Amino acid sequence: MDIRLANNILLIDGAREMMGIALQSEGNSVNDTNEVNLNLAERKLELLHPNVKAINADEKKMLMINNEAWASVVFSGDAKAIMGENEKYGICPTERRNESMV
Repeated sequence: MDIRLANNILLIDGAREMMGIALQSEGNSVNDTNEVNLNLAERKLELLHPNVKAINADEKKMLMINNEAWASVVFSGDAKAIMGENEKYGICPTERRNESMV
């Protein structure tokens, strides 16, 4: 856990998307069925929990624009809207995904 991010990360309300991100962060496919890799991805998400402010679908844009969170996993269109309203944010690029970390 990074104490600087405590209660400051917003996540997508989608188990498939978040599990896919956790799998890919370890170099695995989003379609990985290896039980060890799935368990490691699940554990990675559990360790992230203390830093999570909210898991939601629609409120992320407003929370980010108003500086109520520091980082968010969002879809690319939402990332563009957030950056258009608050220039302090940028994109941490991701490959082969529709999600971005703002």
